[in-house]
This record gives sequence, C-alpha cells and structure tokens, in this order.
Amino acid sequence: MSGGILQWRGANYRDMLQYVYNTNPDEYRSIAKKYTGNLTQIVDYSSSWWQKHTIKATDSEYKFYQELFSTDWASEAQWNYAIEYERKVLEDARSHGVTDEKTIILFSRLYNYHSYAGATQQIRDNGINDFNTACDLARADEYFLCPENTISLIANESYEICSLESIRKENP
Repeated sequence: MSGGILQWRGANYRDMLQYVYNTNPDEYRSIAKKYTGNLTQIVDYSSSWWQKHTIKATDSEYKFYQELFSTDWASEAQWNYAIEYERKVLEDARSHGVTDEKTIILFSRLYNYHSYAGATQQIRDNGINDFNTACDLARADEYFLCPENTISLIANESYEICSLESIRKENP
C-alpha cells in the first residue's frame, strides 16, 4: 500500500502514521475508534506486515485515513513529517556523495519503496551521480518496478531542491 502526500510505501507509510499518531494520540484514537480494525495498533506492526498490506476504497481503514487526513492537525503533522523525511533522504544521499539533482530525485523515489535495498543501496553505497546509471539500476531493481514514465519525467524536467518554506512564500 502507498499513501500520504509523498505516496510512502510499506514501512515508510507506517513511520509517517506513527509520527501523526505521536503528534496527537488522543485525537488519533478518537477517530480510530469510529472504525473497525486495530487502527491504533497498526502503527506498531512490523515492516514486513506493512510491505504486504493492502486496502480497498471500501475498507474501514481507507475511510479512517480519509477522515484522519482531512483534519488540520493530521495534515500539518504529515507535512512536518514530509519535511523531516525528505531532509533525511537528502542528507543520506549527500553524505554518500550523491549530489546530482536528478539522481537525488530518483534516489528519493527509490527510497520510498525500499530505503536500504536494491538500487537505493547501490546508489548510496557507490555515490552515484550519473543519472543514466541510476536509471539503469532502478530498471533492474526487483523491489522497484520503475514505470518508465517516472524515469522519463525526471529526465526531461528541470528540478530544484526546495523547502516547504520557499513553497509557502511562492503560494501564500
């Protein structure tokens, strides 16, 4: 399953959900108790459980997420988590010598799928800055079935690493 503003997957989604829960546990529980399932406990489920977890739009859990993220506090918590998460990804990439902006964008996308495996690990461990090499690794990664349009979009667009503060200044 993937969800949230950055379409986190698996354990990354769980980590975001834990952050939201820890921001306001009482409100989280208040919303969760309206729905069936262990919606308070799932924030502590294992990474392997989250990697395999799926939901449908008709599921109680799906409706819970809709209500949860329609609240101002949970939405703000998710944005705060996104900033911390992306800062961590950028710091991780840069600390391993990855500085090419397009490669960092692809690295960030890969990181959402599998933080410490496959192409993500190869790019990090080898400090890869050649976007085409990073694309080849993504295409070959069994954990990241990279849609070709994702790579094409990154390759053909110009990007600038920005902050939420700069976005807010441009879109008050």
